[in-house]
Amino acid sequence: MQQPNSNFSGVKIGAITYSWRSMPAGLENIIKYCKESGLSNIELMSGDLESFLGAPANPMARTMAAPR
Repeated sequence: MQQPNSNFSGVKIGAITYSWRSMPAGLENIIKYCKESGLSNIELMSGDLESFLGAPANPMARTMAAPR
């Protein structure tokens, strides 16, 4: 498989991981989605990388997401 190259005339084209929010998560899947899309540039949302690296979940996220 050829390596993706999404640079056109010096302009870097890419995506943010939020683009695949409705698809199965995980850094391995995100890399797969980039390759399938032909993208070589990506902006990682912090949660995707942090969870892959084993960072503890933010306990405040549940509190903030609760209805008020």
